[in-house]
Amino acid sequence: MDEIVPEQYQLRVISTLFFCNIQFCANLRLNQFTWTNLMLFIKNKPCSGNISATQKSINKRYAIQLFLLFSSPTYALNGIDNSGRSDYDLDNNGLIEINDLSDLNEIRNNVNGKKLYGSNTGCPTLADDKIDGCNGFELTTDLDFDTNNDGMMDSADEYWDQGFGWLPIGTREAPFSATFHGNGYLIKNLYIHDEYTSKIGLFSVTNNAFIKQLGLVGHLGSITGSTSVGSFIGLAFDTHLESSFNSIDINATHERSSAGGLIGFTQAKVSVSNSMNRGTVTAVTTGGLVGNAHLSKLSVSNSINTGILKPLVAGQGRHGGLVGKGAFAPEVFHSYWAEDLSQQKHSTSAREENGYIGFDSPILRCAVNADTTSNNSACVSSDGKNEGLYEPVTLYKGWDESIWDFGTSEQLPGLRFNGQILRGE
Repeated sequence: MDEIVPEQYQLRVISTLFFCNIQFCANLRLNQFTWTNLMLFIKNKPCSGNISATQKSINKRYAIQLFLLFSSPTYALNGIDNSGRSDYDLDNNGLIEINDLSDLNEIRNNVNGKKLYGSNTGCPTLADDKIDGCNGFELTTDLDFDTNNDGMMDSADEYWDQGFGWLPIGTREAPFSATFHGNGYLIKNLYIHDEYTSKIGLFSVTNNAFIKQLGLVGHLGSITGSTSVGSFIGLAFDTHLESSFNSIDINATHERSSAGGLIGFTQAKVSVSNSMNRGTVTAVTTGGLVGNAHLSKLSVSNSINTGILKPLVAGQGRHGGLVGKGAFAPEVFHSYWAEDLSQQKHSTSAREENGYIGFDSPILRCAVNADTTSNNSACVSSDGKNEGLYEPVTLYKGWDESIWDFGTSEQLPGLRFNGQILRGE
């Protein structure tokens, strides 16, 4: 975990700020300023005249963070244990309970999942519970970024932050490396608008992370970044995303941008299972689930995209129903995209024999149970020809009906979330 900048360096930084005559009036992001940010700030030479307008804007924001951090003796980077809790893990499962947005925000200072507000009180011990301390977090309720509940995202909301919205959790140097269990709860109206910054999502960077049973919904929400933009994760290393749902729109603005409905950019070993996107994705490279798999060993199973994929510039870019692009062929099994809804006929390395196929939404709606074939349904043909395939298809092969609800023949499948169904329409 990054450490707070020591006092002996504070004078140098503040002197630099006054020398640059920076106007302290923009983004007040105090909650992630550590050695990493300081080194980037100094490296980019904020007073240099030979830098882009974009970099000047970014440097200005870092400068404001520095000034306010060092001029406020009441702020503690690692948080203040103001929750009043005597036990952070009431059910002794090794996951610290996240009860509100303040708790969610504090995770950025505890990215390994061991503590919250600097405390691990109540976390299990190896001797007592065969779990060695806490190793992640779990939601106990729905959370809503429309904090005043007025139906608008604006300065009256607690995490508006001068219009930048939520600051994604984790950095390249200190990624989120723990479990986050949504327990079937929803994060509503997640709003991020940071068009000059890459690796944007609820989590910026993850490594050795596991995110499960979490929904991102809300018509007030949207996520905008430069590149590597996804609803859940901007940049993922060695991460597994399971039983999760997104309906928030995703936008990447850079001329070589990539964005995905769930994850923007993957490296190393990343997997997605039993998950769904229905949010619109706009970028140069788009994927319904993953934007750019790069050199990643990506695997996807039992997942679906029904969201629109839009080019940043009309007629340009690379777009895939599930995966935008990747240097290595992703391993995708029994996963689908709606060709008519997504407006895409192709997906990177799609393979009929793996059940990695695009269908028009009437076919995806028609099935009312898993393992649908011509033997038990009129939804699919006996030889695959009606679907433009070479072999007969088994639709939703192996999909777990305790996770998925297939509804009626007029509905797309949906994920079961605490008594409600989140569908792809």
